[in-house]
Amino acid sequence: PATTQNMKAVSEEAALPLVKQQLDKAKDVATAVTLTGGLAGLGLMRRLEVGSYFGLWYALNVMYNIQNKRVLQLIDLPLCVAVAQLAVGAAYSQVAWRLLRPRPTRLVGAMSTAKWIAVCHGIGQASTVVALGAGTVSSAHVIKALEPLFSAAVTAVVFGKLLNKWVYAS
Repeated sequence: PATTQNMKAVSEEAALPLVKQQLDKAKDVATAVTLTGGLAGLGLMRRLEVGSYFGLWYALNVMYNIQNKRVLQLIDLPLCVAVAQLAVGAAYSQVAWRLLRPRPTRLVGAMSTAKWIAVCHGIGQASTVVALGAGTVSSAHVIKALEPLFSAAVTAVVFGKLLNKWVYAS
């Protein structure tokens, strides 16, 4: 039987399989909460971890915008800078995928889907660099912050799919 001392000795890494096992047994959310009640602290730690990732992303994004503005003050060719950044990113990704990841099994279907995502990403990247070259870092950062709203609007117009009202409200 699990005692309080045994539960305290369980590390987060060891506790996650236990939580998964309990959740698999549960038939509904209420049962899952009851079964995993002794490990409730893990949820808070996970939320703090994810929140710290968002904070790190935001800080790195601000630094990226400032560095882009500095480069564009030296080289007033925003499209060339954007293409160079995408080329370096593509080369890095190729090395990482070839050396560090297992080869995907369903590559053909994934590539046809990913190419359109890549084209849109490239257009967004080039637009961001051009915006940084044309205006201030703060104005470009505000425009980039509107990206989720733009994505939700495109989803509604192009795909005819309305998202939850809370997505639009946020």
